[in-house]
Amino acid sequence: MNCLFLCFVELSLAIYILLAIFFCILFTSLKSYSFPPLLSVITSSSIFVFILLIFQLVDISDPSFALLNGLSVYSPFNLFFQVLLLIAGCFILFLNRSYYSVRLLFQYEFDLLLIFSFLALSALCFSNDFLFVYVILELQSLAFYVLAGFWKNSEYSNEAGLRYFIIGAFSSCLLILSFSFIYLSLGSTSFDTIAIITSEDSIRFNLTFFGVCLFLVAIFFKLGAAPSHFWICDVYEGALINVSAFFSIIPKAIIFCLLFKFVLLAFLNYSAICSFLLAFSGIASVSISSIVALYQKKIKRLLAYSAIGHVGFILLAFSSGKLDSIRSALIYLVIYMLMNLGLFSLLIGFSSRGFLFKYLINWSFLKKWNIMLSLSLAILLFSVGGIPPLAGFYSKLNVLLLLVLEERSVLALTLVVLSCISCFFYIRLIKVLFFNLSSNNILFDRNCLKGFEFPLTISFFFVIFFLLKPESLNNLLSYVTLLFIF
Repeated sequence: MNCLFLCFVELSLAIYILLAIFFCILFTSLKSYSFPPLLSVITSSSIFVFILLIFQLVDISDPSFALLNGLSVYSPFNLFFQVLLLIAGCFILFLNRSYYSVRLLFQYEFDLLLIFSFLALSALCFSNDFLFVYVILELQSLAFYVLAGFWKNSEYSNEAGLRYFIIGAFSSCLLILSFSFIYLSLGSTSFDTIAIITSEDSIRFNLTFFGVCLFLVAIFFKLGAAPSHFWICDVYEGALINVSAFFSIIPKAIIFCLLFKFVLLAFLNYSAICSFLLAFSGIASVSISSIVALYQKKIKRLLAYSAIGHVGFILLAFSSGKLDSIRSALIYLVIYMLMNLGLFSLLIGFSSRGFLFKYLINWSFLKKWNIMLSLSLAILLFSVGGIPPLAGFYSKLNVLLLLVLEERSVLALTLVVLSCISCFFYIRLIKVLFFNLSSNNILFDRNCLKGFEFPLTISFFFVIFFLLKPESLNNLLSYVTLLFIF
């Protein structure tokens, strides 16, 4: 396979960014800095480019190819995550396009930062070397810091950006320290070389051991998993709602791709250590999310703690360090992304119209304004909470069955109890939707959510379709799991 074709996505995005910067500078030199039509063109063309790139990646049956002297490897498993990234990117850019049409956020840098983030995340999918991983993570983190604090007129956004920068810098220090330990101990930063060395070495308390532990701790910071979760709520609340949606949906998938390769390819011999740390962080994340979220009154903080809990479930699914765990983790990840897409599309839709319903109690208006939308939101919340027989329940059931088969029944029982507790704060929002008296005297027109119905509809129908054919997603991701060995 031609090397240029394998790099088609990265090269296309890089060229697109350069052309977009050129035209943005050209047009803004002729007109005012804020130029809404330019933003519409950039965002629409971004969606078009992403769709074209997805169609270029339809063939994922070829074997692996090494590029850049082994720094990057194109494999079917990596290509799957790239396609997942581009599909999610299309939805995020679509939401941004509708968001721009009514909000006074017309700086072209916003879209360019998002596209640059997609470029970095796409390259991260194919990383096969610790040095390459570190460079790409730092590049994408620079864009993330600016996005988190992009709303410069808001002190909350500025605080979110600063907090994200401090946490990101600290986690980057842990990453480079872990890579240094691994290199000093094994003499290589390549995943393939390290896999050969560690397969012949016994586990002991050396620099490799501490390097593996520090890497996992740094990844926990990046994911917002316990006990490194304390920053994520403030960042979600302070950042723009579309930025929070981006952070909640897309980067987590690529970080999990990196985590899968780290454990199952590079350090399979250290899977016992990784399993312990992943299980500890997973159960801590679910516990903290289930208990602390009960006391949250703001919708964005509630979704932040919900994200922490779901990350914990994915970590627990993968904690066994086996190929079967990848399937369960992938099922949970895909379902989580689609459900979050529907929830955030609704929040972005109202926020774009200037209706900033920060508190749970403010959502009592929805049943009076649109009862069908209230029912759709309720079904999505039931699914996110894991109420049977919806998609969210199936994803949690897969994790529980996996733990039981691995004879970790106590852990599975603990998750059942915590899941029941977590259902309460989702049901509490549903109670507000249908049983609280509306205190908002706000008039909405029928086109209030125009442009945002599509992602919400996709998410809703996925949950409903899953009731009819639950085996379809399972079969697909079982096939993807098999691709991991190539």
